[in-house]
Amino acid sequence: MIRLLKSYQPIVLFIIPIVTFLLWISPFYSEPNIFFYFDNLPMPLYKWIVDLLNNYHWILVVCSLLLTSLLAYLMVHINTKYIFIDTRTYLPTISFILLASSFAELQQLNSAIISAICFYFAIDRIFDSYRKNDILSNAFDSAFLISTGSLFYFNMVYYFPMIWIALVILNKLSWRIILVSFLGLLLPYFFIAFYFFYNEKLDNLVEIIAMNLNFIHFYENLNISHLIYISFLVFFILASAISFYAGINTKKISIRKYYNVLFWFVLFSIIIFLFASSIEILLIMAIPLSLIFSNYLIQIKNEWWSKTIFMVWIILLIYNQLHFYKVIGF
Repeated sequence: MIRLLKSYQPIVLFIIPIVTFLLWISPFYSEPNIFFYFDNLPMPLYKWIVDLLNNYHWILVVCSLLLTSLLAYLMVHINTKYIFIDTRTYLPTISFILLASSFAELQQLNSAIISAICFYFAIDRIFDSYRKNDILSNAFDSAFLISTGSLFYFNMVYYFPMIWIALVILNKLSWRIILVSFLGLLLPYFFIAFYFFYNEKLDNLVEIIAMNLNFIHFYENLNISHLIYISFLVFFILASAISFYAGINTKKISIRKYYNVLFWFVLFSIIIFLFASSIEILLIMAIPLSLIFSNYLIQIKNEWWSKTIFMVWIILLIYNQLHFYKVIGF
């Protein structure tokens, strides 16, 4: 199976929707009824969407599924554009779907999956800056997109310093780039602040942002199935990093730089998870991880090891789903 999924055969395009359907069938007839902190402290753009659709559970699930599917297929586009993986494959799409479907609690519309769309286009603009002379528009666009994403899911704003780190790795950083990126960060907040000020609700906006800034994370939603699955992902990340950097001298300079940026994004995501978020951060982390995991699975020379890792991933994902729906109690 893993050999087929690694390929670029048309049949994989038929397998992907089937896998997605099987992983997402339960939320359509069993409402999770799980509320995360971002449901209690919704940012303005997310709150407007939820207020509009909150009484239609199946619409929330469909919207989340469509956004997940869109991002999954966009992973093929970004891989083709920047050649993260030197063989043509649909594995990044499969990997993203598996990662984004890991937790049944998140299989309904939530702020993180909406922000993930902004995150995808932000990193696209960041990678587009490689070897360009004028990257002011790249810096502004990526900051603007991350800022816009934070108006759905506030923790997105913590990725802002990654723009500077990525540009240092891929190109250069100057005072003009720093200034332009700050403008991109502030502009969406200026627009939303003007709207709240016009409607005499500016105090409400300040309170929402302050509450999100002061949020203390207690990991109250984590259970044994989560911890087992997260432990596996940590192992997968470490194995991928060790494998990549062990053979880094054989990689093209552009690939080295791209993966340095991807691993930095993963590191930032882990830090955000530890101090300011919960399992929903995986929906954003899934973008760099799907490329990193796919590259690792393709580069592994030991076919048995590749199959084993992939099968353990599937088994733990299914266990996670069954544990949530109380099909199994251990």
